[in-house]
Amino acid sequence: AVKADVPAQVSYYAQTGRLVREPFLPFFLEHGDTATFGYPLTDAYRTHDDTLVQTFERAQLQLTVRGVELAPIGAMLQLGEPGSAETHPAFRAAYDSHGGAAFFGLPLGPARDERGLLVQDFERARLVRGPLGDVRLASLGSVYLAAFPPPQESGQAAILVQGTPLPPSEIRPALTVERPTVGQGDQQTIYLYLADENGSPVTGAQALAILHYDDATAEVTLPVTDVRGLASASFVVP
Repeated sequence: AVKADVPAQVSYYAQTGRLVREPFLPFFLEHGDTATFGYPLTDAYRTHDDTLVQTFERAQLQLTVRGVELAPIGAMLQLGEPGSAETHPAFRAAYDSHGGAAFFGLPLGPARDERGLLVQDFERARLVRGPLGDVRLASLGSVYLAAFPPPQESGQAAILVQGTPLPPSEIRPALTVERPTVGQGDQQTIYLYLADENGSPVTGAQALAILHYDDATAEVTLPVTDVRGLASASFVVP
């Protein structure tokens, strides 16, 4: 069992090899996690106008003066004109339950049929009704990234430190596991994220994970953290 004394500050998704952390993680988890947004396609980065964003399979999150919200990728992809139609009754319940226009933005056009699925575009998302009547966000993230790729290196300079730098005055670790419950002999993966007191990733640090069982302990040595402050290790549970 893993006991968390503090809320997770970072989550790593091995499916795409990306991190979700502050300031986007609380919003991401509160609004349905991967079930709503899909997996992250990028880490957080700054756009050409210096807006902090992170792109997911089905949406993009951005940080504004109002806090974290969905970015208007539907409008940026020019999928229609805002306010040119009403929200289709099939989407009204899902639209309202998430906050309506404050969450999805205004409709960009009337609902339409695409290969047997009902689809409607909004300023910040595309909603799709499945064959069983379930409503979900369409996968617009990859479409957006094809049209608007992230700036190279997100505008951050690479810094090479000569000699041995001093460690940060405070290191904040966040630990997650791939499988919440595992049995004896099963494989588990530990993901560790290290940040300093300013929230910047700590690179080149190594950690030792000590696993406590009923009457024994085991040790797992993780590799050094990479440029994102991330390290992971897989092992067979004793």
